[in-house]
Amino acid sequence: IHMADMRQNKRTDADGSKEAAAMFLRFGIASFLLVVMMAPRAFLTPIHVKSSGSIRRKTKMANGRMWTSTPATSATIIFTYALLVLPIALMTSVPTVLHPLMGVISGHWSGGYYTKSPAASEVFGLVATLWGLAMLAMLNHYLPDGGGELWKKVSALSFLMGIGVAIAGPTVPDWFLVLRSARKANNPFAMLSSIGSELLTGNRSRAGGWGLISASLATLLAVTGPLELRERKTPGGPKDRFLLFRMMVFSVMFGCGVSWFITLQSMSEENFMAMFITSVACMAMSFFGTVAGVLGYFLELEDFDEVEQIVKVWAVAFPIFGFTAAVSTFVRGSAHMFGVGGWLSTYLFVCAFATFGFSVVLRSRDVKDNVSRGLANLCNVFSWVAIMTVLYGRYGVAGLDAGYDVTLILGLPASVFGTFLAALVLFALEGESQSRRSARKVRGTADSSRAKRSSTFGLTLTSLTRSNQFAPSLSSIVIVLVVASAYAILLRGCGVFEAATSHSDTFSSIFGKGGTSGGGAQDDLARMAEKNMIHSRALAVSARLAGSGFWTAKSLKGPLLHLAGLCATLPSLYFVVNNSWTGHKVSSSMLTLLTPLNIFPLIFCRGIPSLRVVAAVGLIFGLLQLLFQRNSARRSNMRI
Repeated sequence: IHMADMRQNKRTDADGSKEAAAMFLRFGIASFLLVVMMAPRAFLTPIHVKSSGSIRRKTKMANGRMWTSTPATSATIIFTYALLVLPIALMTSVPTVLHPLMGVISGHWSGGYYTKSPAASEVFGLVATLWGLAMLAMLNHYLPDGGGELWKKVSALSFLMGIGVAIAGPTVPDWFLVLRSARKANNPFAMLSSIGSELLTGNRSRAGGWGLISASLATLLAVTGPLELRERKTPGGPKDRFLLFRMMVFSVMFGCGVSWFITLQSMSEENFMAMFITSVACMAMSFFGTVAGVLGYFLELEDFDEVEQIVKVWAVAFPIFGFTAAVSTFVRGSAHMFGVGGWLSTYLFVCAFATFGFSVVLRSRDVKDNVSRGLANLCNVFSWVAIMTVLYGRYGVAGLDAGYDVTLILGLPASVFGTFLAALVLFALEGESQSRRSARKVRGTADSSRAKRSSTFGLTLTSLTRSNQFAPSLSSIVIVLVVASAYAILLRGCGVFEAATSHSDTFSSIFGKGGTSGGGAQDDLARMAEKNMIHSRALAVSARLAGSGFWTAKSLKGPLLHLAGLCATLPSLYFVVNNSWTGHKVSSSMLTLLTPLNIFPLIFCRGIPSLRVVAAVGLIFGLLQLLFQRNSARRSNMRI
């Protein structure tokens, strides 16, 4: 026994010395990487270039713009650091530092049964991110007065592309990387549980990351010149004949790439045919949206009719490709249309992303008129409506999705919390009075003559100014929460809007109609424990909702109580919204009388979360309105 203990102690000492050596090696390599990344600030002296000097050379490109070249004295140093010193330091630190670091950041390494190695693409994304970050820091320090513009653009896009690759983790074929072991679990006992098996060997595809890579590459080519989106004008030369071709290529790479990423992230576990049909429809809509965005930003106002035509084509194509995506519902095993992987939620989210991007592009123009602003506002509102449809279609009024799983964020249902976040989209709306002065300064008579022309295809907001920019967002929050509360009271559970009305409905929806094993004999203890937790949360939420609606409650007491609570919030909410738009003041006595009514639903109406939240909004803003009015009246009555 004594000899066995000695051998065991020697083995433990040997393992401890190996771990200490490995830790020391990892610490040394990490220190070397940090030294290399920080070395330019310690050893390189910034090069200050005079504007009239001969070192800072400017060359004229084909599109007529001036390009600042890299100073000759620094070109060799930048080249050596970017392509030799920094890559060597990064490649050296991959196996010992960056690979374990990416495992910790991505959550793959947890020290338990479900630990697995990070994908090689995630490590590559981290390397590209660090390279771009180090190069940007080096160039900004070494060339503070300009120069090295190409290196700066490549570094910035490498930083952004690296982040996208690290997050998206695009799948690379195993025969290419020969890293089959990267997908295996570090602990084989994880495969004994159905949950662990799904986490480790699930069918979720991560090939959507290639969409972000395509979009980043398109941006890089557009910025550096090969896919220049402006018309290349040369004095006395022919017209640019490849502008349309470059714009089409950019729209395919950028728009379809972003759409591919969103579709794969949403529907990667669905049937291939359903995912293929939906992805084609989403790519088409994203392509048209990208074309409209490019034309809307670069075309002059005299040619803005082309942008309107593209937007009208997009509006006609929206229902057509929507019906095309709906074909995926006939595929066996397809998900709920608003659920995770549903065709409608994915399609609407891609369209919302395309229209919101188009509205932001139009708002970023230097020269705008009433037609461009109206078109941007219309697309912005459409994107908000699409987001709200996806949000409440998936999570319902109380965060209860189609799979009867309850999702809460900061104690609020996901739909209610998302209502506040989605309201930020409406901050991109622009009124006519906001840009009138700047438009007159830039365009003068030309813009004034075009301002007389109105377009029926747009949304004009004459009362929106910089002082009430928050009014659309506040109004959207109030309207959505009031409508959601009214739906839960008056419509939920009727023939058109079916819902779980009893404990048996919720139980059968989660466990199946055959008993406590929805998956037959294949369900193990882990799956049953998960379903029991889902059932307990869903039962509590559905019971409160069922007692609040006329179609689902067993007595009229609960629905009448919630309906009275909803009616109690409407007067103060009307005053708050009206004051945010017009600044119209209500008498303090009226506010004092109506604002406390919001306390009633906060105390007695606990079945509908949206009703309690909108009552809190009415109470808080009502008190603020009352406080501001009293302060204003006190200042007006002061005498000097």
